[in-house]
Amino acid sequence: MSLAVVCPSRGRPDTCAQMAQSVIDTSEADVLLYFDLDDSTAPALGVLDGPRVNVVHGPPVGRGNAINALCDQFKDYRMYLLVSDDVKFIRLGWDKDIAKAMDSFGDDIGLVHLAGSCSVQLTPDPWVNWPCVSRKWIDAVGWFNYPECKWFCQDTILQALAEGIDRIKRIDDICIHHLNINHDDMGPRLAEDQNKFMWFFANGYGSCLNRLRGAMA
Repeated sequence: MSLAVVCPSRGRPDTCAQMAQSVIDTSEADVLLYFDLDDSTAPALGVLDGPRVNVVHGPPVGRGNAINALCDQFKDYRMYLLVSDDVKFIRLGWDKDIAKAMDSFGDDIGLVHLAGSCSVQLTPDPWVNWPCVSRKWIDAVGWFNYPECKWFCQDTILQALAEGIDRIKRIDDICIHHLNINHDDMGPRLAEDQNKFMWFFANGYGSCLNRLRGAMA
């Protein structure tokens, strides 16, 4: 198994370090972090100096482009799980669950959704889903994060592609606690991506779907 947790971060040194530590404590996955060069809060010590954490300091290119930059720089992983810098992994062995789900596709072309919660009761939240795709998927479509999208539309795009090839698995056993989610913020964030989201479905969806089908065994 070769899994990387991908996370651009800005302005949240404490929760980012907590996220990275929780990955190390609960799994065998590595962590890929992107900090903007102009972010004076970027943490430089502690767990982020560990052998399983890879840190990139780069220009402020935006969340979506930072995700792709990390995947482009670290190409040797089989799978990539996208999370935010304010989550905490809470259950042992979630990485093995992801690997088992990816194995079920037979050729690594598919989407694995990891369920999360934003409540202390750890009840499932429909807004809290973390996507995992393979290196083979990224190479087929050319990106993990659709470059123009920053927020929820990216996950919707991945889900639509996976449903188009009937390759989606969901791990419902809560593995992640999302600490700072604000449901009041959902609408504005979704609206911010809406035009780009619609452009993709009009102009890019079909070609990406065909590339994924071509990569399937």
